[in-house]
Amino acid sequence: MADQIVDSRILVNDAEATTGWVDLSGTGQGNLDNEVFIEGANSVGEYVTNSINGELYNFTTATDLSNNVFYIWINSTVVPFLNTKAAGGFRIRFAGATIGNFFEVYVGGKDSWPTAINGGWVQFVVDIEEAAANPDNSNTPPATTAIQYVGWAAITDGTMPRMLDNVWVDAVWRLPKGQPGIIVEGQNGGTDPWTSEDIFAELGTAPGTFLPSAGGSYKINTPIQFGQTASVNTVFEDTNKVWLWDDQEFLADDFYSLIMTGSSGGSTEVRIGITGSTDDDRTGTQGFVIAANQTASAARWNVDADDPNVDLTGLYGSLFIHGQDFQFDYTTTEIIGNTLLDCTSVTGSEGSDFIRNTVVAANTTDGAPAFMQVTSMTDIKYSTFNFSDGHAVQIVAPLTSSQTSKGNIFTGYGGNDTSDAAVFNTQVGSPITASITEGGSVFSVTRSVDLKAAASFTYTVQGSKSGSEIRFVSTSGIEIPNSGQESNDGITDYVYAYEYPGYDQDFFVVVHALDYEYFIKENETLSNDNQSLSIQQTFDRNYENPE
Repeated sequence: MADQIVDSRILVNDAEATTGWVDLSGTGQGNLDNEVFIEGANSVGEYVTNSINGELYNFTTATDLSNNVFYIWINSTVVPFLNTKAAGGFRIRFAGATIGNFFEVYVGGKDSWPTAINGGWVQFVVDIEEAAANPDNSNTPPATTAIQYVGWAAITDGTMPRMLDNVWVDAVWRLPKGQPGIIVEGQNGGTDPWTSEDIFAELGTAPGTFLPSAGGSYKINTPIQFGQTASVNTVFEDTNKVWLWDDQEFLADDFYSLIMTGSSGGSTEVRIGITGSTDDDRTGTQGFVIAANQTASAARWNVDADDPNVDLTGLYGSLFIHGQDFQFDYTTTEIIGNTLLDCTSVTGSEGSDFIRNTVVAANTTDGAPAFMQVTSMTDIKYSTFNFSDGHAVQIVAPLTSSQTSKGNIFTGYGGNDTSDAAVFNTQVGSPITASITEGGSVFSVTRSVDLKAAASFTYTVQGSKSGSEIRFVSTSGIEIPNSGQESNDGITDYVYAYEYPGYDQDFFVVVHALDYEYFIKENETLSNDNQSLSIQQTFDRNYENPE
C-alpha cells in the first residue's frame, strides 16, 4: 500500500454537469456555473426567492441510504435575505421515489449561518438517521432505505429584485456510519511521520473535511483513521495543535472519532504531544487541544484505540473537551499529563499507563457507568478526579490481590456505599483493600447491589435483650445501608438476620438497650458465607430504677 492520506468518503455527484440535478418539482434543472465553484471546475446554480426552491440530486431509483452521513457544499449570496433558521431559511432535504414525499432539517438562515471560506462556501454535514428522527418539516416522509433525492431547499423572507442565480451546490459525498472519512497511512515520503499540516496539504480545500481555521486551529467534520489493515508502517507525530470538531447539528454522539488501526504485518504509532522517560515520573507536554462544542446538543467525539495490532497510542500534555468514550484496551497505550474536561468515559485501560491526568466535570451520572472502567486501581497513577456526579472509577473484573492507589487524588466524592462514592466495585466477593501511596487520598467505595440475587448470604445476631437496637457499622464509621434492626421491644433473646450480597467487608456489630451497656463486636467481616453471632449484654446499674 502507498504512503498516503486519502478522502475515503463516497462521491455522490461532483456537480461538474447538471445531469441528475432537478428542482423541487422534479421537472426543472439548475444552471451549470464555471465561475462559482470550490471542487472541480463547476457548480449547479439556482435562483431562490420567497417561493421555496432548491436543487436535489436524483439517484434515479429509490435507494437504501440508511446510516449514511451526507456532505453538501453550498454557496449563497443571499444569506442576509433568507428567512430565519427557525422558519426554514435553508434546509437539507431527503425525498423518496415521489419527490413530494420528503423530510428535511433546517440548517441555516439569515440569523444563523456557518463561517464561510473561499468566497462563500460552507459544507453542511447531516446524518440521514438524525434528520429522519428529528425533522423540522416533512410530507409523508420516506424510509431512509428508500431515498431517491438528496439536496437543499431555501426561501427568502421577501421577493428578490433580480432573476439571477444566488445559491450554488457543488460536490456531494456520503459516508456510511462507522467508517472514517480520512485515512492516514504510512509516512510522509515513506520516512517521516505525518503531521497536521500534512493532512491538509495532502487533501486540500476541496473535500472540506480538514481545514485551517481561526487562531491556527484545524476544523474537522469527519472521523479520522490512523493506520490501515494492510502491511504498512504508519506514524503520525505532532505537537502544539488545536483540532476543533465542526459544529454540525444533525450528527450522533458516536460519529466524530479518532481511530487507531493496525495490522499483523505492519505497525501503527500515533504520538500527540511529548513525554519523557518510561517510568511513573513521566509528564506530558506540548500536546493538542481537541474539542467539540460543549453545548448539550453538540456531538461529542470518541477515541477508538482498542486494536491489539496498534503499536502505540501516546496522548501527552493535551486538553480534551466534550469527548464521549475513549477506548484504550491494550498495553501499548500511554495517557500522560492530560486534562479531560466534560468527557464521558475511559474504558478498558487495563495495562495502559494512565499517569498524571486530571478529570474535570466528567459527563457521568448516578446509576450510570463510572468515568473510568478498569480491572485494577493499580493502572491509575498520580491522577486527580474532581467530583461532578456518579463514580470516578469502576472495577469491572474480579480482583485477585489488594490494590495500590499511587498518588491519586479524589475530591468532592460521597461516602462509602453511596451513588457518589469515588470507586464502584461491581464484582461481588472482590476485596477492595488498597494501599494509598505517594500522597494519594483515601477514597470511598460502593459495592454493587445489583448482583445481590446472584449471591445472597445471611449474618445472624442472636440473644439480644428486649428493646435493643442492632446496627452494622463500617470501619469508617458509616452505617451499612439497609442493615440493622430499629428495635425489638418485647422480645427477649431476639434473633436478627441480615441478608446481604456476598463480598468481603470489615465492620462492627453494635447493640444497645437502655438498661444495658453498649455491646460492640469489632472486626467482623461480611463474607461469602452464612454467619451467626451470639451475644451477651451486660446490665448497666447506672440506669437501674429505684424500687
